[in-house]
Amino acid sequence: MFATPLGEVLMMSSWLTDWLPTWGATVPWLAVAGAMICFIAGMLGCVLPYPGHIVLLGGCALWSYGRGTPDPAIWVWVLLAVLAILGSFADTLFALAGAKRFGCSQAAFWGSAIGMVVGMFFFPIGLVAGPFLGAFAGELLVARRSVGDSAVSGTGALIGMLIGTGVKFVVAAIMLLIFFLS
Repeated sequence: MFATPLGEVLMMSSWLTDWLPTWGATVPWLAVAGAMICFIAGMLGCVLPYPGHIVLLGGCALWSYGRGTPDPAIWVWVLLAVLAILGSFADTLFALAGAKRFGCSQAAFWGSAIGMVVGMFFFPIGLVAGPFLGAFAGELLVARRSVGDSAVSGTGALIGMLIGTGVKFVVAAIMLLIFFLS
């Protein structure tokens, strides 16, 4: 069709320059779509065994980039990062505190922590059963307490973990409120 190879190259470059601005205009929308996915995945991370608050923080960064709005102040990003780190460990800390509150021994305390880690590999039942079984086994096998006392310690670890999961949802909601209101 073209008389010279140079004509073909020029025609191709014209097509390329016509296409690039269109693609460049969709990048912010892709970032916003990615942010929405990160927001949903971040909220799911409050229940599932991955750091949902960190994913939520990434979603905030994508949203800020994609919307082209002025970035929030640096203190907002620092506050969001601190909340993300604290929120990521909430269920673990509350499960351990719950076990301690119900009068468990040091062995049950560590059994609950180990049960939580091992329970992640047996999703979804292991997330609930892990802290209970860990505290129960720690009380029963190491501290040599009765089955009833061991069950009470395991229940404390389970209640603490459920409260921690609720706290993770609250922290995630606070992170989103701070980001969108700043």
